[in-house]
Amino acid sequence: MKRPIRRRTRVRAQVALAAVALALTVSGTAVYTAASGSPSSTGARSRAAALAPAERFALLREPPGQAPAANLVAAVRRAPGQFGLQIAGARYAPSSGAWLIPGAGWMCIATTDSEGLGMSCATAASAEAGKLAFVVRESRGEGATVVGVAPDGESEAAARDSGGAVVAGGAVHENTYRLAGDRIARTSLSGPAGVLGAGAGE
Repeated sequence: MKRPIRRRTRVRAQVALAAVALALTVSGTAVYTAASGSPSSTGARSRAAALAPAERFALLREPPGQAPAANLVAAVRRAPGQFGLQIAGARYAPSSGAWLIPGAGWMCIATTDSEGLGMSCATAASAEAGKLAFVVRESRGEGATVVGVAPDGESEAAARDSGGAVVAGGAVHENTYRLAGDRIARTSLSGPAGVLGAGAGE
């Protein structure tokens, strides 16, 4: 007798302009998506290199605060070794409910919702360009919630539809933002230097 397929109520996807290079699911809840580039074949770099993203993200330069939960520690351990993720360097942003985790030329954002922990990763360069975010899409309707990363200097985030119209907006706090709206196709960041384009939603 076949077991019924249990449908998830929401679908997660990476918000990134570049093509997806790697995707895998760990323990049914943590989703890793790496975009823009490929990991180094030499494996994890030195700790100094691993923490390089902190140069553009004030949150990562903060002293340790809240300790990562066990499920986040486990997810980081199961991430591809080439990312060189440093759980000791992870910092929590209460304003968005997200964690930033630095790596060896890579960076991840993780957040928890009703379905568990989700984590999305991209190269440090992509994160600095505003192309790292985690999106949860409703399986019914066109709603989505985007939790994204913003480098130092970006103060506002906007979610836009396919035509470029803003459907949701909000302030950047602690290098992160959380936006919810319908028909989100991409996001953009803005600050004193102008508008920084970010990712596509599909």
